[in-house]
Amino acid sequence: RVVCISDYTKNTFCEKYGYPEDRAQTIYIAIQNRFERADDRVLERLNIKNNQYIVYPANFWEHKNHKLLLNAFAMYATENKEMKLVLTGNPLTQSEYYDSLLKAMKISGRTVITGYVTNEELYSILKNAKGLIYPSLFEGFGIPIVEAMHLNKLIACSNLTSLPEIGCSAICYFDPKKPDEILRGIEFLAKNEVTDEVRKEYAEKLKEYDTNSGNVNLILRLAFSLSFNLSNTSAPDQPSGYIPVNS
Repeated sequence: RVVCISDYTKNTFCEKYGYPEDRAQTIYIAIQNRFERADDRVLERLNIKNNQYIVYPANFWEHKNHKLLLNAFAMYATENKEMKLVLTGNPLTQSEYYDSLLKAMKISGRTVITGYVTNEELYSILKNAKGLIYPSLFEGFGIPIVEAMHLNKLIACSNLTSLPEIGCSAICYFDPKKPDEILRGIEFLAKNEVTDEVRKEYAEKLKEYDTNSGNVNLILRLAFSLSFNLSNTSAPDQPSGYIPVNS
């Protein structure tokens, strides 16, 4: 049996490898809260203020789609002078490239690339953000979406792969391949506030990722069953002349 972290992952796996669907099962990741305390000093260090920026927490891999996000944010910044864009994660070997790109787009003063941040700093950045923008082209699950729901943050998110499945109807979904669509997501975050209805939808969806959910118990049962079957499987006959390594 194969356990997958989303229906999207399961369906893709079964289709690509011809694996029988009745032998594959979706068990969502049980999200453990890694944010216990915040280091708000990071806000001053990055020159960002509460509720005056949106955040994208992702390393700068190609499928994370930073270039089109910056294109859309540059469009937004021509008409709106307040909101900043904060990009956490590692720019890898592209620091100089992105520095030049931000200057060419005239948004270097409105865009913050943090580089590596600690969990405490990331917690502070997320909880003080106006919302989360997530234009990824491909995700098997999407942990940042779950964490943003846990923090009751507005979310504007790609409508591709597993992300609509992991999110809920309170999220603003957009086509991440079109800058105009990403711009619509940015504007959604800038113009709206979290309501009680949004919080209610988040709370209901988060039950699926609770560490106390039935999914965790199911994983444990599957693991126990596998270990039991392995422990009761006789070792294959050894070839003639076989000498154990530790003899």
